[in-house]
Amino acid sequence: ESVRVTLASDGRRVGISVEDPFGSLKAETVVEYLAKCFRRGTDQIDRQQGGAGLGLFYAFNSLSHFVVNIEPKKRTEFIGLIEVHGSYREFEAKPKSFNLFVQE
Repeated sequence: ESVRVTLASDGRRVGISVEDPFGSLKAETVVEYLAKCFRRGTDQIDRQQGGAGLGLFYAFNSLSHFVVNIEPKKRTEFIGLIEVHGSYREFEAKPKSFNLFVQE
């Protein structure tokens, strides 16, 4: 089993999709990790084996639109859209969107 990566562009945005066939990520974990990073408290970085828990936060901050699709025990998909026109200053000034969908 492998991860599938798909890239697409319309000239204004680049879309990146990463999908795995496992569906082991829980919606609560996504929300918990993002919230922990936004709080910027002393618990922001995990000190455990398996990562610091910052990946989702860094992905969100790098994107214009971030979508997480979870189909428990079947698949998990992350979709990111990046604006490729305009300046970095314009990118930083625009609001970001985050969507989390769970299919039961």
